[in-house]
Amino acid sequence: MNNIKYNITAGSSLWLLLFVSIIGYILVGLVGLFLPSDNATLALRIGSVFQQVFAFIAPAIVCALISTRRPDIMLRLRGKIHSKALLWTIVVMIVSMPAMEALVQLNDAMPMPEPLYNFFRTIEDSAAQVTETMIGGHTVGNLIVNLLIMAVMTGFSEEILFRGALTGTLARTRLGMAGGIWVGAIIFSLMHMQMFGFFPRMLLGAFFGYLMFWRGSIWLCVIAHAINNGLYIIAKHLGYDEATVEQTSISIIIVAISIVLTYYAIYQLRRATHEPE
Repeated sequence: MNNIKYNITAGSSLWLLLFVSIIGYILVGLVGLFLPSDNATLALRIGSVFQQVFAFIAPAIVCALISTRRPDIMLRLRGKIHSKALLWTIVVMIVSMPAMEALVQLNDAMPMPEPLYNFFRTIEDSAAQVTETMIGGHTVGNLIVNLLIMAVMTGFSEEILFRGALTGTLARTRLGMAGGIWVGAIIFSLMHMQMFGFFPRMLLGAFFGYLMFWRGSIWLCVIAHAINNGLYIIAKHLGYDEATVEQTSISIIIVAISIVLTYYAIYQLRRATHEPE
């Protein structure tokens, strides 16, 4: 836990974070009225940048500035990136891919009432279409822009909000660190409004939360988040769409190996985060 003095209670910080986020989304909506209507890809990219700045980054910073005189510590912006911890973070993101994909398939096949299924499927398909439009053509220029906006910038903006501001503040309540991590992970997944990927995204959020507390900063979380999004963008650029992946069954042996390797890599990562730089 950060050893700093707070000006307001954790509950007040959470309400403040919610209020500023709502203001941010209103501003993003107003900006959307002036975006170019003849270029959907450009409009979505500009809208995404404004959303990340005004609805994610700004609320986290405003909340921290009002909550304490050390916003950098509250948001876990201090701390160097430990090379060994970075290596194991990358390993975790890679070896966990088969297990996470299997969980995606299980989540997608989860039974639910037909009206509810159709409602969430409509939202899912709409989000997929927006992502497809935002990605644009399969050119190197588009790939670079998408990696910068959808991987690097998204990784930072979502981590400073959901881990630095939200999870860190929740941990100051009666929930404690573990409760704050998991509640923050649930909110993180719900905010994406994609229920067929809810559980994998929740586990990712929890992993990022533990990583933040183990290391004491959000930078490894930002890198892990960027890697996760970047791999998806690169796969889309290479022509691997979600439909193809979902139709491919993953061997139980491969999933089991992935789980074992992921557990071992997380164990080594936790040890590395506590080693001196």
